[in-house]
Amino acid sequence: MKLIKTVCCILLLLVSTVINAQVDAQNTNSFHSISHDPLRQFSRYYGGLNYSYKYEHGVGSKTAAQFEFAQYSNLFNLHGFGTSSVPFTVYYTKVGLGYYYFWNIKKRRELGKDVTNNAANYFGVKSENYRFFKNSSFSNYSGMRRLYFSLLPYIGFRRNFTERLFFNLSGGYGLVLIRGKFVYDGNTDVGYSTGPIISMSFELGLRIGKIRN
Repeated sequence: MKLIKTVCCILLLLVSTVINAQVDAQNTNSFHSISHDPLRQFSRYYGGLNYSYKYEHGVGSKTAAQFEFAQYSNLFNLHGFGTSSVPFTVYYTKVGLGYYYFWNIKKRRELGKDVTNNAANYFGVKSENYRFFKNSSFSNYSGMRRLYFSLLPYIGFRRNFTERLFFNLSGGYGLVLIRGKFVYDGNTDVGYSTGPIISMSFELGLRIGKIRN
């Protein structure tokens, strides 16, 4: 009899643990998505095609880690070469890693709000690596290569339009390290610089596939 009670207590404890784990797991989702920032269409350097792939992995009850890969391209004319304007083709590749804390996701769930796709307010930190290429048909100008590394604290919020379609508004202020290589008239100039960076983003996201908790 005592053994049966002990077994029942253990089973109840396991069931309770599993239920609590499932409830916690629902607080943050793991999913793949494709994002587009419509504001970049008006950017001189980063407009044009600007789609990014992201994978967000739920960690614990209120946090998530994110991986991002993006590649943009654009055409524009750059002034400052005497009286001429130089046509450029820009290729812009980004790899980013972020970790976010969704501080009100539990409260939104309790209020009956839709928290699918981790739709909540958050803050966190993001590290981004940029490779920035500029090529030109200008005879004396071979191009520019820049490597950016940034580290930014972020704050933002995410909300859903539908089950799969959502938007994300965020901003951050941090530090950027730049290595630049400039080739003009046969001469190569390599330089390094650091400075502050402000990042603002409004993204439309589309979840791909199923959510994994």
